[in-house]
Amino acid sequence: LTPCIHYDSGPATKNDSITVNMLSLIQPSHPAEASGYIVSVEKLNALNSNSGFPIGYGGETTGIKKFAHLRLMLVQVGNPTIKEAYRAMHKKVLNYLLNRTLSNYNFSFVPGTGGPNNDLEREIILTHKIINFMHSGPDYFYTEINNPYLFGIHLSSYKYSFPPLKHFQQTGAKTIAAAGRESRAFFNTTCDEGLKYATKILGLKSVMNRITYDPAKKSDKKYIEKIAKTICDSQADVYLLCIHHEEAKIMIDKWRAMGYCQPKGLWMTCAAWSADLIISSDNYNYAFGAGQWHKNMPYGDEFFENGQKIIDFIKEKYGIST
Repeated sequence: LTPCIHYDSGPATKNDSITVNMLSLIQPSHPAEASGYIVSVEKLNALNSNSGFPIGYGGETTGIKKFAHLRLMLVQVGNPTIKEAYRAMHKKVLNYLLNRTLSNYNFSFVPGTGGPNNDLEREIILTHKIINFMHSGPDYFYTEINNPYLFGIHLSSYKYSFPPLKHFQQTGAKTIAAAGRESRAFFNTTCDEGLKYATKILGLKSVMNRITYDPAKKSDKKYIEKIAKTICDSQADVYLLCIHHEEAKIMIDKWRAMGYCQPKGLWMTCAAWSADLIISSDNYNYAFGAGQWHKNMPYGDEFFENGQKIIDFIKEKYGIST
């Protein structure tokens, strides 16, 4: 088993620093997903004249001060064209590298890869008793099993659509239509919870059964156009769509061609994804979505003033638009 090391920040070089080992597996088709990890590690390791960030207590009184240096390893595990083959390799490599008897590494943390392999990582870190930082949004992912080593994001994806839906209701919307990818991990639960909130809490009426479809059909123009027509013909005031950019373009092009689709509100999961694409297209004008990185986000730190600064930094350094 010879996994490819895509990135290794290396061990501590200062005598006052303790090395903390971290591992994340990345898919070769999505190497950009790990760029945020690299930025974080490099920023933290550069603190205190490259000693890292301070840890422990009593430094001011005892004169002893230690620092933590993060050794992050990003490992590629191959790129099989068959999904199940990739998952099997992902599981095999992660189990091997986290096994302190078999592997030469002593990893303490696993920043999650995100996406369809989250469930594998959740099970494996429980076996090895290693902390997992997971960026998976749905509530069930953290609650359906007892896993004290699993830590997640600060806002449930169940609630991504709630503020815009309330805004639509307060500005006169009475009805809603929902459609999207059939994927338990994110798309399906986001639309399901949004529709429940709209109908049971806000009092909107669902004017059609929620449409779900296999993500493999995302580029099937005739199939997606048929869904778009069904949504438009429902005459709903609000369209709640848990989709990606491929479907968004087909649907919006179809609605423009039909000429009479004018909802009071449009919410799409992808409306805040891929900043350059959104800026360059008119398809997202006046559409609502959920995003983590924006200049108006109220959080910042000593490295970045706001979310937009993080986007700008990653784009300049790696040429990647998040």
